[in-house]
Amino acid sequence: MRDRMSDALRGCKADYAEVGIEARQATRITYRGKELETASAIVDRGGIVRCLSRKNGWGISTFNDLQDLPARIEQAWTCARLARSAEPIELAEVPVVEEVIPARMERDFRGIPMGEKKTLAEAYNLIALQASPKIVDTKTIYSDSFTRLMFASSDGSYIQEDRPSATVACIVTARDGANVRVGEVPDRRLLVEKGLLRRVDGHKPYNDRGLRVAQAR
Repeated sequence: MRDRMSDALRGCKADYAEVGIEARQATRITYRGKELETASAIVDRGGIVRCLSRKNGWGISTFNDLQDLPARIEQAWTCARLARSAEPIELAEVPVVEEVIPARMERDFRGIPMGEKKTLAEAYNLIALQASPKIVDTKTIYSDSFTRLMFASSDGSYIQEDRPSATVACIVTARDGANVRVGEVPDRRLLVEKGLLRRVDGHKPYNDRGLRVAQAR
């Protein structure tokens, strides 16, 4: 990806140009009561190009297909030349930056089958459902996402950062006669870098907490 971005920028005629790309993979599983309500997985990618004509101004173009990158850079350059600036635009001098910030995970959740993630969400949901006969409804959500941000500029800078996130949330509704209470185990980002995204039997501290919250309702 870095080479593709650099090659596209190398042919740009702008005084300065930069490309930003965001690629994301995400999974979401939702249980409501005993039923599986949602199970989805998405992969999306998009980016933005900015080109500068010092005598005119900035031009911007967005894209979703990387095959269009050279054309989008040319489009942004064309837009920059059509802009009008009262005086020349000068950019501050900054050093070239090259940095890659990888994700640190004991187990990469992108490689975990959807069925295993479903089992995890189902187990949390079952804990809430069985906590008390007063429980009348639950909503359990498992979601994860892995985002990679990439930035390249015509002056040679390149920055890449990975941002993983995994979350489990459970909302419990209990009824005692006319008294209805709703409790939530707040969304919390599982510390994937410490390997907490494991099988259900590796989540006993979280299971116990969910059980206590459910029983308190």
